Amino acid sequence: MAASSAKSERHERGRLPVVRVILVQDDCVDLAAAVLQEDAYIPADAPAGSNFLQAHGPLEGTSPWPRAIRIRHRDIPADDIFKLEPVPAFIILIPQSYYGLDVRAKEQFQSLVPPLDASNAGILVPKYHTFLEGLVHYGLHPPFGLDVPHNQGLMWNDVYVSYLVQQKVQYDTDSDDVLPRKALLPNEQAVLR
Repeated sequence: MAASSAKSERHERGRLPVVRVILVQDDCVDLAAAVLQEDAYIPADAPAGSNFLQAHGPLEGTSPWPRAIRIRHRDIPADDIFKLEPVPAFIILIPQSYYGLDVRAKEQFQSLVPPLDASNAGILVPKYHTFLEGLVHYGLHPPFGLDVPHNQGLMWNDVYVSYLVQQKVQYDTDSDDVLPRKALLPNEQAVLR
């Protein structure tokens, strides 16, 4: 009981453990979990302190991704889930179909190299449009259907959509290279390609 109260105290202060969400081919979710469990991760019911679980109603206690697999780092003690930061305390492996994406479609994804080291070349993230389309797909076709919506899942989905459409690179107002209002910076143009 003491461990769970320590987690909720940290959660109340607004601090959550590092959770990585990884999209995986639908038929490879179990295989991906097995590969990660060969290393440093073990099965977990749900991420500790997570805001992903439905709080009440007919779906109370459920994840917004019913076929997802949650694993946690084996060296993270229950009383200090922040011990290994920035190493992810939890990983959630989600079937790609929930977002209408195909992780094998390399033209829809991009590498994080650079800025990451070349050893991370296999890690791909969805391009801006792909990510936005995936979020729209999830909002229109949630795994639980629209008859009994998973409010937490849809809320997080809306948060991600708002990040994508409202966040913008800030202009350096001290620079001589200030663009006219509503013009895109070169970095922003690259994101939209």
